[in-house]
Amino acid sequence: MQKLQVEEVMPLEAYERERPAFRAKVIEHKKRRRVLLGPEMSLLFEDRLTVLNQVLEMVRAEKITRPEAVAEEVAVYNELVPPDGALCATLMIEVVDAAQRALRQRDYMGLEKHMHIELDGVRSTAVFDARGLEPDQIAVVQYVTFALGPDARASLLDLSRPAAISCTHPRYGYRAELSEDTRRALAEDLRPAAI
Repeated sequence: MQKLQVEEVMPLEAYERERPAFRAKVIEHKKRRRVLLGPEMSLLFEDRLTVLNQVLEMVRAEKITRPEAVAEEVAVYNELVPPDGALCATLMIEVVDAAQRALRQRDYMGLEKHMHIELDGVRSTAVFDARGLEPDQIAVVQYVTFALGPDARASLLDLSRPAAISCTHPRYGYRAELSEDTRRALAEDLRPAAI
């Protein structure tokens, strides 16, 4: 998948005008890309549109107008655009109560060894961004990458083959089958650039 280009980031004034329609489009787009994994975790599979949304919202929140500062934001968020043959997701631990959330951040230590995508019986373990891993707790927002084999796209598109996200952590064991809509969205992410 091609990385985001600076030219794709609308100027602040233009984004303010387009924001309601753009956000509605992104919200609808994300519905196919979000996977609920048990009661406390979800994954949002990122692509160019979700990353563009994050850049635009950051530029808006920080009122960034200098071209070089916009380019810095694009460079940072481009890490979430999946490389060819992989899927990238934002993994969120969603616990509202602050005390419980702090407890879970310690309870789920080692999560990076237990998050998987399973396609037609082949399990790929997520690679966690090291910046979200600390010696005594895990961040509630993690950026993960699933490197996939050459048959992954075909497995996603063939609905007779199983496809799921699983967590095998001793304190959080859940599995979520991928919906047909999610499978099609992720297969698009794996489409070779030449097609």
